Formats: sequence, C-alpha cells, structure tokens
Amino acid sequence: MSVFNRSTSPYSSGSSTASSSARSSCSPPLPSAPLLGPSEPMSTAFPTQNDMKLSTDLLKALEAANSFETPKEGQKRLKVLRKLNGSIKSWIQDLTNQRLPNGKNINAGGKLLSFGSYRLGVHGPSADIDCLVVAPRHVKRSDFFGSFKDVLARDSLCKNLQAVEQAYVPIMTMEYAEIEIDLLFCSLDLPEVPEDLDISNDALLKNLDQESVRSLNGTKCTEMILQLVPNQETFALTLRAVKIWAKNHGIYSNAMGYLGGISWALLVARVCQLYPNAAPAKLIQKFFFVFSTWEWPSPMFIKRMSQPSGTQMDNLVWNSRTDRSVMPILTPTFPEQNSTYNVSKSSLKVMMEEIKDGMTICNKIHAGKAKWADLFEPTNFFTGYKHFVAVTLESEDAKFQGFFESKIRQLVQILESNPLVAIAHINPRSFKKAKSTKSTWFIGLEFSEQAKNLDLTKDIERFKYNINQQARKLKGIGSGVIDASYVKRSGLIETHQYRQSGHIPRAPPISYRNPFPTDYTEFDGLHPENQDVSLHKIHVIRVENGRLLIVSTCGSRICIVEMETSKCILSSELDFEILDVSTCGNDVFVLLADSKGLRKFSVFERQKCVEKLNLKGFFGQSAQTMLFCSPHFSFPSPIISKTIEGLLTMSRKKETERLQQLLQKILDDRKASQSMYDNMEELERRESLNGAKNQKKEGEETQRNEEKSKKLPSGVHRVSIF
Repeated sequence: MSVFNRSTSPYSSGSSTASSSARSSCSPPLPSAPLLGPSEPMSTAFPTQNDMKLSTDLLKALEAANSFETPKEGQKRLKVLRKLNGSIKSWIQDLTNQRLPNGKNINAGGKLLSFGSYRLGVHGPSADIDCLVVAPRHVKRSDFFGSFKDVLARDSLCKNLQAVEQAYVPIMTMEYAEIEIDLLFCSLDLPEVPEDLDISNDALLKNLDQESVRSLNGTKCTEMILQLVPNQETFALTLRAVKIWAKNHGIYSNAMGYLGGISWALLVARVCQLYPNAAPAKLIQKFFFVFSTWEWPSPMFIKRMSQPSGTQMDNLVWNSRTDRSVMPILTPTFPEQNSTYNVSKSSLKVMMEEIKDGMTICNKIHAGKAKWADLFEPTNFFTGYKHFVAVTLESEDAKFQGFFESKIRQLVQILESNPLVAIAHINPRSFKKAKSTKSTWFIGLEFSEQAKNLDLTKDIERFKYNINQQARKLKGIGSGVIDASYVKRSGLIETHQYRQSGHIPRAPPISYRNPFPTDYTEFDGLHPENQDVSLHKIHVIRVENGRLLIVSTCGSRICIVEMETSKCILSSELDFEILDVSTCGNDVFVLLADSKGLRKFSVFERQKCVEKLNLKGFFGQSAQTMLFCSPHFSFPSPIISKTIEGLLTMSRKKETERLQQLLQKILDDRKASQSMYDNMEELERRESLNGAKNQKKEGEETQRNEEKSKKLPSGVHRVSIF
C-alpha cells in the first residue's frame, strides 16, 4: 500500500491545512516527535510560513514532473497484487496437500509482501513492484523456481517471465497485467505462515540459509524505515523529490556504483530523524547540507544495533575492520549490512559534487532566487568530460545483458586503479538504436596532471577477459560480444544518438553558421561534405536570415541540406523510424513511429543559438559553441560574460573551469585590444593637436617671412632669416 496520500497531505495545493498553516506559523502544525534515531535531533523547530509555501510548490513541481500515478493506476496495482497473493496461497496449499499427511486440514498460509519504493509510497507511474513470497518450511526454493514458475507460465496475464535462481539474491521477474513485478522467495522455519506475521522479528532468521536471509532483508529494512521515521508523509514526499533529483543527475543505480533506492531512503530517513518536525522543503535543504559535510567513510545508520551473539548470522554482519567501503550506509535490521558496497572512489566524488551543487540550488530556492524545477533539471553527462570509454555489448540473450550490466562497474574500478586516471564517471543510462541488439555505455574520464601519454588497452582487455571468464561459470546464460574503446568527445559525432528523450539536454542546436557564403566554418558533429542520401519526403524551410534549407527523411534517417550551396549540414540516424515531418518557422518536428513521440530540430544563427542555450541554463554547451566558432565569429561581450556567470554556478569540474578560463581569456584579450586601440586613438589625437600647433607656427613664420621679404630690394625674395 502507499503511505502518502496527496489528497490528505498538509502540503497539498488543495488542502485547507496547508493554507491555514501558511497563514499562521505560531501554532505548530505537527506534534513533537519522539527520539527515533541513534542520536538527538539537530533541531525540533516547526515549519515556518515559507517552509509550508515551498513544500506546496514542491508538491506542484513533482506533479508537473508526472511523479505520481493516477488513482486508477493505483487500483490496478492493488488488484494485481491481490490476484498474485491468491495464486501463491493456492499453490502453497496444493503442495501442502501433496506432502503432508493431514495437509487438507492444515491452513499453510503464505504471504505476498511488497517492499521497496512501492511499500514506501514513492513509486512512479511506470515503476515496478518489489515483492517477497513467504512460505512455510515444507515449500522449498526449488519449488518456487519450479512448480510456481509453471503456474505463472500458464497464466495469460503473465508475460516475459524470467528466473535467475543462481543470482546473489535469487529472483523471478515478469510483467503481470502490464505491471513489472520482481519476486523474491523465502521459506521460513515455520509449519505455517500466519496472517499477522511480524516480518521484523529476528527470530524468523533461525535455520535460514544466506540466500533466504538476503531475500528477507529488503522487506525487513523497508518496514523498519517506516517505523523509524517521525512522519511517514513528509518522509515520502522528501524521498520522492530526492529520487527524481538523483535519477536526473545520473547517480541513481546500485549496479553502476551509485546509490540504489534503499540507500537513498536510508539517507532521507536519517535527515527526518535529525529534523523531526520539519516540512519537506526544509528536509530537502537539510539533506544536502548534512551529506555535503558528511565525513565518509564514517558509517551512516538510522538505528544502533544490539545484535544477538553467537548466532550463525554473525559472519554476515558489517564489520568496519574488514569492509573498506568508501561510503558505508548500513541497514537497520539484523544482520546489519552495507547497502553501498558497489560505490567506488570515482562514483563517491561524482555524488558528492552533485550533492554540493544541490545544496547551492536549494539555498537559492529558499532565498526565492530559484525554483524546484532548477533542482530537478537533468544534467548533460557528455559536456562534463573530454575523454570517454565507450563500452558496447551486442547480445540477444536477456540474461547475459542483465549479467553484463551488473558488471560494468568492474571496468570503472579497473580504470580508477590506474594512477593516471583521476575520475572514471560512468553514465548509468545505456543507449540503443531501434531494432538493434547493441547497447552502449559511456564512462567519462578525467586524467591526472601527470598524464602525458596514457594507454588504456591493457585495462580494457583485462575487463573483457574477466567478464568472459565469469560468464562461463554461470549456467543457463547466453553469450554476447563485448567491446570497449577510448573515444574523445569530438568523436561523438551524432550526439543525439547518445541521448534518451527527456532525460539529457540536447546537444547545441544546429547553427546556421554565417550569413556570408564564403565562410565555411563547421560545427563539431556537422558533416562538412556532401553525402549520398536517399530522399523520401522533402520539405523546404526558410530560416531567420532568409536562407533556404531542404529537410529530407527516409526510414529513420533525417537530412538537412543548404539549398544554395548543396551542403549537407546534418545527416543522422534516429532511434526509431520517422513517420512524418512538419516544419514551423525555424523548427523541424519529426513524428516517430510506434507512438515514440516527437523530436525537434531547431535551426538558428550562431548568436541566437548561444542565447537560447544560456536561457535554458546549458552554459557548458554554450561555452563550447562559442569556443568552436572562435576566432571566425565574434560573440558580443555581454553574452560571453553571461555564460561565464553560468559556468560559475555549475560543479567545479576541470572541464567547466577550462571553459571558464578560455572564455575569460577572450574577454581579457578583447579588453586589452580595446585598451590598445584607445591608447592609439589618444596618441593620434595628441599627434593631430601637435601637428595643428606646428602648422600654425609654420603659418605664422611664413607670414613674417613674407612681410620681411616685401621690405627687401626687388629681385631678392628668397632670403633665409636666422
């Protein structure tokens, strides 16, 4: 069930509670919360009028971002879970009747327990549901992956059923009535499973194997979090916002070395304990404050554990002496474990930079100088680095694809162990063309100052060898072709191929270069020469400066050609087949087949292009565009200054600092040139004045000479007077 109901939330835009609380902050809207964490709260202050207003604005921003499912979708999820729960109980009872002498007289029970984001009430419209199947002792894991899998396979509502019994946490995945569901299994040492089962009871761990303990941990941890937060509604709204921020900033993925859902939930829960009476808007600000100053690897936990001694689970408990994790975030249930064992030094640096940037934006929001949309604005991974490793997998086997994706972080660990690599930053999003079995991941690289010539061949080959060796040891897994190569940013020609719609800002819009036909300056990524293209549908558009362009499409390919010079300025393959094209002014709208939505291409003169990038906050792309055009095209100084100001608000990565320094150098050179010009003008003015004075003196002298000449005898006119 969902623990957060917007209709009854005090921060709902339609709630009378919100308006009354905002009008008067004198009377506390919430009761004082008891101590729930491992330490005293940092503040028990109640929300101010501004906190309540910002929390209402936050809720509106989340609604605008389509963060919530509709009531109809929520009812559908409940129906699906009820039906699955009924199937599980029937299956368990059938096995009980077959295996136990008096099975028909025994109510074996069985339960389907949700956990994760759905149980916490922070799931989105298309999110999956994590569930745990709890069975009595006579129902084994082999039955779950055997006879129950057969039951699901016969169900017409069940699609894409996959079972991975040998995984670290054995799992079964499927789409049930078009809802993605992940099923874990645990057989408790009980003759039957009661309806009022307390899953948080540590006594249930008795006689369980490690796979069962790991399967049980997610449910236990979720229930404990809900017990340890002062207010479940404020916790849910805060966590929902933090999750959207983390996903849009590319740091939400346990498999890729960042934080997964449970880790983000634990961080937010700790902040709720430290500020038990705060509103969501204040909690988000404090979230960034607390964890931007956290001294990792000091462990983060929301409950002090008093673990049982001498149990068979002791070896599973996290130990700071043996675990060298760089960012330990501990689960609040026994056995206490580290939920962030995949985090590397590089991913920690990346997350800390993003958290510090988040704190800066949050402070601006509370000061009225920014909006929540600014916090949720997606980052552009490709503008942050000049060097990349492109990791490619080509495989038709879904199991191998899942296995490979869970192992990519090993390449990051190999790369960051190289002393010449300062940061290896992996983008958790993969990129795939339509109707292709090839997926690509990118790792951004920052090199140390000592790096002159760096060969990554051995590191890449070592990774490929390790993956192939690990895959051979697994049963029932297919194969795939793995490739990895070094590439510079300038090599990412068709940038839009490495962008998922709505997640990463576009590359710089196509600039129309210069209105003068003799200027053939090209943008990085645009084709400088004509190409052979198949013409299917043709449109002609007239851009701002009056020039004509031809837009042609064929299949999934789009071409934009300059009519006057027959120059192909864009030729690229989109992710899906193009159904139709429409033009409006400088915009080209491409309708993709199979309801994949619209893509938009805009054609601008270069200065207009940079102005639009600055307006949208894409200062990195704006800087790159100006630097690429320099020195063939001169941008006005105010535009350059605005871009520099924008770069100062971004994360302090080396690439951002480099762009800032290069733009500042352009301004400094321009000022120096202007100063020199001003000095030259002053010199010319002085010389002109001196010349006028000299000319006046010469004129006066000539006049005196003429007067003296007139007094001399006739014929003596050329007389020098000393």
